Amino acid sequence: MFLIEVILLIFSIYLIAGFIFAIPFSIKGAGKIDEGANGGSWGFRIIIIPGSIVFWPILLKKWVRASRSLSIQNEAETTRGIRIKQLRKRHLQVWLLWAALLPAGIITAWLSIPGPYKNKLFQPIAEKALPVIETSVNKKEYTVNIRTDEGKNHWQLEWINNEVLTYPTATIYWAEGENKNIEQARLIGRIEARGNYYFQIDSVVKNINFSNDQLILYDFIGKQIIETIKLPF
Repeated sequence: MFLIEVILLIFSIYLIAGFIFAIPFSIKGAGKIDEGANGGSWGFRIIIIPGSIVFWPILLKKWVRASRSLSIQNEAETTRGIRIKQLRKRHLQVWLLWAALLPAGIITAWLSIPGPYKNKLFQPIAEKALPVIETSVNKKEYTVNIRTDEGKNHWQLEWINNEVLTYPTATIYWAEGENKNIEQARLIGRIEARGNYYFQIDSVVKNINFSNDQLILYDFIGKQIIETIKLPF
């Protein structure tokens, strides 16, 4: 009889504990271990109370395990959210940096572009032609005059395009003797297909031999000699 009383006492305690467990489990715990129980009606919650009383140790274990998993998952989501915020912050910083550097680069590149090449001659243009023509070469396409003043203190090369030249732009070199190497020649200036051009050549004339020297018309775009011009002296 004593053994039966002990067994009944233990069974009673088990059922009381199960009943105490079944109430919160049917309200909240069932949805933790089974997503299908979320949003269940009160009728459903009442139906699962007897089974919860009987199997409360197993259900309690699952509830604790599900709660731990949910806590870990929430922590992982929180960590992931923090990382995403950090990445977004870095992306924003990078985009702001690009937003500052890109216009600065464009402005710098634009300021670095040289002005129109046609407005930059290698030698300054004289304001007016000198009065005396020392020697001249006349052709159909152009006329070349070497000019000076009355005392032959200043010298000037005059280039006149009689027709539109077949090349858009070219440079004029003064070469010594028969040498046609422009790297060893003296650079006079640049001309274009139309117009008249005047170049001061005082520094060139000081140490040259008019009778042996020649002009070289050079296409610096095509990198080739267009023509050599012998000046009659």
